[in-house]
Amino acid sequence: MLRPSSIPDEYYFGDLPGTLQYKVPIESIRGIIIPDGENTRNFNLCSHDNVVKLIPKTQLKKKWSPLLIMKRTQEDGVIYYKGAFLNKETNTVSLLTSTNDCELSRPLETNCPEYFVGHYRMSAPLCFWRELKIRIILLE
Repeated sequence: MLRPSSIPDEYYFGDLPGTLQYKVPIESIRGIIIPDGENTRNFNLCSHDNVVKLIPKTQLKKKWSPLLIMKRTQEDGVIYYKGAFLNKETNTVSLLTSTNDCELSRPLETNCPEYFVGHYRMSAPLCFWRELKIRIILLE
């Protein structure tokens, strides 16, 4: 189930507050109900070449297959990425947010030294969840 985040016009998946989401069952995302709403928060689809900016250093790259990456660049130069990755070995999805904002609370280093993943649950605008659900359905 998608729930409203404390960030306006963003939603998170699941019940567990403040936890990284490395092992979300693919069936759970396939069945989510997405509320009406169109605010993209200026996130747009971007190249999967940005995968190193989202994967924490602690994770093995070979297990991750990017399903969806979206990006937002703010006027102050801060960049945010929202990503969903399929773990081919476990058939689960990982949901991550990364940024080049070094003021991030509880940061985890990524495989790109200028970017950090927040050590908390990922939230995203509805456009992210819609696109992710479509891509997961197309995997069948």
